[in-house]
Amino acid sequence: MVVGGFASVKKVKTTNELLRKLHSGKSPLVLIKNDDAVAVVQDIEDYKATLRTLEFFSKVARGERELREGKGIEHEKVFDDIDAMIASHQARNGKRKKT
Repeated sequence: MVVGGFASVKKVKTTNELLRKLHSGKSPLVLIKNDDAVAVVQDIEDYKATLRTLEFFSKVARGERELREGKGIEHEKVFDDIDAMIASHQARNGKRKKT
């Protein structure tokens, strides 16, 4: 699926012109050459957000796969492990856990 604005590589002559087009709209630009989409250009912050989203869903997919394979961990164990890690960290740094 192609979303966003369209800019023909024949019409965009300079990087500055491409950046102006990119920042004038909210969507990424799809560059077209010979009537075919050849590249997508997006703002760096949008790109970073896209990477974070992909990483999140990759981890969700891995977790679902591991559950199907019987490799899941009970949530109580996870929370116990986290509490132990926090306590260990606090002990190393001379802090006590508040109760």
